[in-house]
Amino acid sequence: LNWWFMTLQSDNTVELKFKQKMSEGLKIAQEHNATYELFSNTPIPENIKNWLTKKGIPFTEILH
Repeated sequence: LNWWFMTLQSDNTVELKFKQKMSEGLKIAQEHNATYELFSNTPIPENIKNWLTKKGIPFTEILH
């Protein structure tokens, strides 16, 4: 099952909450001079990749 397409893409409120949480996590990491990165074991949709790139959040897709 692909969480991105089944959950995030199907419900705009879930996508907004995801973006809010990722932004909060990035801010906390920056305040503590830490790194912040997203790892996914399923393909990340292009619109999410573009958003992460714009925010400066690196991401890695671990696809088997």
